Amino acid sequence: MADLQSPLYIEDLPEDLRQPVLIVAFSGWNDAAESATSAARFLCRTWPVKRAAVIQPEEFYHFGLTRPEVRLRKDESGIRDVHWPTTDFFRSDEPALVRDVIVGVGVEPHLKWQTFCGHVLELARRAHVTMVITLGALLADVPHTRQDWVTIQDGILSRF
Repeated sequence: MADLQSPLYIEDLPEDLRQPVLIVAFSGWNDAAESATSAARFLCRTWPVKRAAVIQPEEFYHFGLTRPEVRLRKDESGIRDVHWPTTDFFRSDEPALVRDVIVGVGVEPHLKWQTFCGHVLELARRAHVTMVITLGALLADVPHTRQDWVTIQDGILSRF
């Protein structure tokens, strides 16, 4: 049952997920050239997904900084729709995967970070998530001749 007061709206989250992994990416400061959000969207195009949940934007964004977008519908009706900067979560129960996956994509919040993170963690609790992976990328002055570095979960640097 949805809590009408909560910005977290669960749409489709079965109880019997297979040790799900939550992968999240946010556009903003640590999404250099949209690397993280593009990777998350790529996963959503690669696997069959269903929308599992959404975090509504009202209390987390300054709409002067992240404005809603107006888009024309694809049906050539000339009707425009307003698209707000929500954080959407999609789940995949692709049989070829050992575990189910929930992919979250959105804009990093401007306001109330702790509350926002609490909603992400509430979704993880409800889904019985066993691992959370955050995607991010930063620009750096690194010559192309040097080897790339990737930070892994426990903070140890590993060569890529």
